[in-house]
Amino acid sequence: MVLSRCGDVMSAHANKEDDAWCIASVEASHFYHVEPGSLVLMPKHGGFGSRRLIESDAWKPLAAARWAEWHGVRHVAFGDLERVALFQSFGDVVSSCLDSGIGLLVSTEGIVPAESRNDLFRGVKAVNLQLMGFTDAFYVAQTGSQLRPVLETLLHLYHETDCWLEITTRLIPGVNDHPVEIDAMTKWLVKHLGHDVPLHFTCCLEQGSQPSGHVTATETLRRAQKIAQSNGHSHVYLEDVDSTIGRDTGCDCCGRTLIVRQKGRLIRNDLKDLNACPSCGMRLQGRFFEPSWDPLKTGEPSRSKDRAGLSRGITVKPVIGSAAF
Repeated sequence: MVLSRCGDVMSAHANKEDDAWCIASVEASHFYHVEPGSLVLMPKHGGFGSRRLIESDAWKPLAAARWAEWHGVRHVAFGDLERVALFQSFGDVVSSCLDSGIGLLVSTEGIVPAESRNDLFRGVKAVNLQLMGFTDAFYVAQTGSQLRPVLETLLHLYHETDCWLEITTRLIPGVNDHPVEIDAMTKWLVKHLGHDVPLHFTCCLEQGSQPSGHVTATETLRRAQKIAQSNGHSHVYLEDVDSTIGRDTGCDCCGRTLIVRQKGRLIRNDLKDLNACPSCGMRLQGRFFEPSWDPLKTGEPSRSKDRAGLSRGITVKPVIGSAAF
């Protein structure tokens, strides 16, 4: 495995032809409540498709875990659950990473058969589910699937696993950004998952789509954020490359800014005692690190177990059926 640096990001590749991985801050992978500022090994420009890299000696299970641990990498990120299954088929990367204290982060579209969910989420520390829209028409047109399996996966992750859950919705102006749809989606999320699950909004224009009324991407995102907050969401983040707002984490009780981020990097973290607001003591929900490890400094991180845990706002498990939707 070879390392090369470009600014604040380090690239990792097995040979000259496979420049497919990079080391970055966990914020770059859109996990905002998972060990802020820690390092993650993640694919670069869709590098998951490189079968040659997966089969290389550098990514044999034990070598992968040792390499990540040697360079102070706390997590390995996978693009989707299908890729997790692909890695498992070439060796038990999951078990070797878990044995070495390396966390597994997964980004998925959530279209997962019910019988496969337990196996595919085995050992995963955190999941960012890409909730693409909130209508069957959109899902059928974009994926050939339906919305219901995605919602069932969300319920499974939140109520039946120990994974930390974050959600990302990509808004396409004039396609899936109607206020009525965003209102229905955010109300459903608060009702079934509570208010503490981080919600990320990103915006892009697909070919042929036009912003309704010439609304800019930033305005689209701010409108979605306002709707989500009015429906009770505590942590709504805006992933707008042209703006510096919408990435910071505030205290839901006193309003103090606790975590400051900029362009995929941690700038400041004011949390104390793992995840408490220093002003009012309110605990921020998420997966946080031991205080003995400062991610803004170099050096080997503590390998002790994560004691922060999860405090769910909802304890009753809903029955998945028509009544749940």
